[in-house]
Amino acid sequence: MKTRDIRNAMKSTLASANILPLVVENGAARARPYLDVKVATVSRENNLLEGGSFQREQGMMDVTVVVDEGTYSGASNDYADEVAALFPEGLTIAAPGGDVVITAVPDIRPGFNVEAEYRTPVMIRYEAVPNA
Repeated sequence: MKTRDIRNAMKSTLASANILPLVVENGAARARPYLDVKVATVSRENNLLEGGSFQREQGMMDVTVVVDEGTYSGASNDYADEVAALFPEGLTIAAPGGDVVITAVPDIRPGFNVEAEYRTPVMIRYEAVPNA
């Protein structure tokens, strides 16, 4: 599985829900509110030295709800709950070459202020496994 395919599968699940507009890595900023989306690989395993191929990737998608400062935490928390509900533990998302499986209940972290924004992160753990 390609890294791009894993990330696109995760992001398309989020985008299809139409909760808020998405801003992805190296994407253009938008007017608030929006979802700031980043995907990070935690580990990759393979047996390439033995003539094999990619085995699995573990990672985390950080979906941060971004609203205007001064709108209180209620709206941000509501959006965070909607994001978390899209990715229940055990959800399998098809991707080219394999599947992406959500490995834990999404973690909604405490919100915080940054300049004129209020941000609430939602951390979503996954494992990508190629087709056999």
